[in-house]
Amino acid sequence: MVKNSLLFILLGLIIFSPMSASADGKVIFEMEDPVGDSHGTGAFTHPTAEVYGDRVQEQLDLTYFKVIDQKDNVQFRLEFALEPDAVNPWEGEGFNFHRIDIYLVTEPGVTGATETFRRGANVEFEVPWNKLIKIKDFNKSKVYDVREDPDDLDAGRQIEVFVDGKEIVANVPKNYIGEIDKSSMFYVLVGHYSSLDSDGFLQIKEEAGKWHGGGGDPEGKYNPNVYDILAESKEEQYAQLQWEEESVAVLKPVGGKQRGSFMKNILIVAGIVIIAGVALLVVKNKREIISRRF
Repeated sequence: MVKNSLLFILLGLIIFSPMSASADGKVIFEMEDPVGDSHGTGAFTHPTAEVYGDRVQEQLDLTYFKVIDQKDNVQFRLEFALEPDAVNPWEGEGFNFHRIDIYLVTEPGVTGATETFRRGANVEFEVPWNKLIKIKDFNKSKVYDVREDPDDLDAGRQIEVFVDGKEIVANVPKNYIGEIDKSSMFYVLVGHYSSLDSDGFLQIKEEAGKWHGGGGDPEGKYNPNVYDILAESKEEQYAQLQWEEESVAVLKPVGGKQRGSFMKNILIVAGIVIIAGVALLVVKNKREIISRRF
C-alpha cells in the first residue's frame, strides 16, 4: 500500500507541476488563446489593401503563448493560427504584418508604469509593468526597462527574433530582463505593423481603409490599436478591449497564479493518494475476510 501511495504521489507531482520539462529548457508559463478572436473588441476589421491577402486575420490570430527558461536566456514563443510568413510581401524577418508587445511584471518592488512605454497601442494596464519585449519586423525587436526614457530613440537592447513554423520566437538574455518565474505576469498585445503610425501600431479608425483598420471611434483617438491579446476566452478579450470617450481600455495580466495553483494541485494529489489508500485498504480487508471464510 505504501509503495502504491508513493507511486501516486510521484505521478501527481509530475502531472501537476507548474514547471514542466522541455527539450529546449524548463517551461515557466504557457497558455492557450482562443482561435478566431483577432478582431479586438469583436468588431475590429483589418485593413483592406490587397497586399494583406485574404487570411491576414489568421496570421494575427494568437493561439498559444509559452515562456521557457534556457539558463542564460528566456525564450518567448507565440503561436498563430496561420504561419506568420504565409504572406510576406516586404521580406524582412518573415512576419511583415505583426506588431507585438509583451509587457512583463517581474519586480514587484520596482515602481512600474500603467501606461504603454510609447504611445501607439493605446491601452493602459491594471498592474504596473517593469519590462517590455517589443517585437517588430526588419530586425527592430528590442527589450526595454520601465526606467528608460521613451523619447530616447537609442533606448533598449536588441534581441533575436525569428519565425519557426507557426511561431514567432524571441530569445531574450536574462541579463536584459532578470529572472522570470512562476510569480511573473504577462500582457501580450498583437497589432498590425505600420512604419507610419505611432510606435509601429497600425491605427484603427471607424471605417477600415487600405492602410488602417475599422471598428474604432471616428478619429481612432480612444480605441485600442490591438487585434488580439492573451486572454482565457473571446468574451474576456472583447470586454477588456472596450473603451469609452476620454477613457482607453485597461488590460489585465495573465500568469502570477501558479503558486496558488501549485498548492491546489498538491491538495488534489494528496486527496487522490488518500482515496487510493482507503480503496486499497478496503480491498485488502475484503480479501482477508473472504480468505477466512474459505
